[in-house]
Amino acid sequence: MPKDFLERMKELMEEKLTPEDKEKAKRERYIGEAEGLANRFLNIPSYRVEDLTRDLSKYEGDAKDIVTKVILSKFVKKVNLSQNNKRVVEGISALGSEYAEKIKEVESLRNEREQAIQQRYTQLKKEIERSIRERLNQLKISGSAIGDVNVEANEAWYQILSEINLEYDKKLDIVKQKLLSY
Repeated sequence: MPKDFLERMKELMEEKLTPEDKEKAKRERYIGEAEGLANRFLNIPSYRVEDLTRDLSKYEGDAKDIVTKVILSKFVKKVNLSQNNKRVVEGISALGSEYAEKIKEVESLRNEREQAIQQRYTQLKKEIERSIRERLNQLKISGSAIGDVNVEANEAWYQILSEINLEYDKKLDIVKQKLLSY
């Protein structure tokens, strides 16, 4: 009995919906489904690229466009240069070849950033060691009294790291915007 009542209520509601309301409801349904697919892919390791591709193939036309854009948006938000983006990159690549090419820029930026960090780390370490040697020479202490230098404990390192992160986050934002503009 309650099922019949619920079905009748649904029918009455649908009769009162304008075509715009029906379209909006359909769009919201697709958005919800897309968010579910994106979350499943990001959070369930056993949900593979093939599964995502299979589920995406169930959509056509405008529905596929909506679902793809929502998933892409969710994946792009997860991209971060400080972490391994392998899973997100795989997901974005599964959305289409046009995205696969652009997402390669993220890994390139990540590698560039790591090289910049390593280069600046080495440079700062040499500067700190030179400064310590100069101070020891002023104190008339010579030899190899300098032990290992802890660059991470130096305040300048945090400033350098912050500057590098800011620079590369700006570059990443440009790549993200390009991805979302397709």
